[in-house]
Amino acid sequence: MDVTTPQQHYPSLMRWLHWTIACLIITALICGLLLGYGLVQGDSPAGGVLMSIHVGCAMASLPLWIIRLTLRHRSKLPEGVGPGWQQSIARVSHLLLYVLTLALPLTGYGMDIAYGGAPTVFGFRFPDFGLTAPGVQNEPLGEALWFFHSNAGQGLALVVLLHVLAAIWNTIKDPAGGIRRMLSPPRH
Repeated sequence: MDVTTPQQHYPSLMRWLHWTIACLIITALICGLLLGYGLVQGDSPAGGVLMSIHVGCAMASLPLWIIRLTLRHRSKLPEGVGPGWQQSIARVSHLLLYVLTLALPLTGYGMDIAYGGAPTVFGFRFPDFGLTAPGVQNEPLGEALWFFHSNAGQGLALVVLLHVLAAIWNTIKDPAGGIRRMLSPPRH
């Protein structure tokens, strides 16, 4: 790459983390929305599987989120595209994506602890850090965390949808940009 040519694609590890976290978050969102809207009953066998997938994907995204955020601040990234107002909206939406993808797994974890347990994924129980005791629950805290978790999940679903639509729009407007910036660069 010529030193004077701006970078057009994200670094390979950033691309891998982006798509891996996207798959985890979208899967967690779909499972959460199916359960939250009662399309699958949480106490059914299918509900138990969906809840394990929901929690598992959310918990798997946390360490990747930390790595991606660290890498984002240490990597040379492509320049923003579009007019200034579009770049401002992109910055705000990325900030929302980062905040919500951190807050949702943490509030879900906290909610389980408030209800007297700890997140469990296919039989594996995450630590409760000594915050739970048999028969002890903090119902008001659990309800508050559930309210935030549920509404923030719907908000994240909306932000993800807008992010995908913006990427598609930018790809249509500039075939060399948009989604292609988050794909492997063409080989010469």
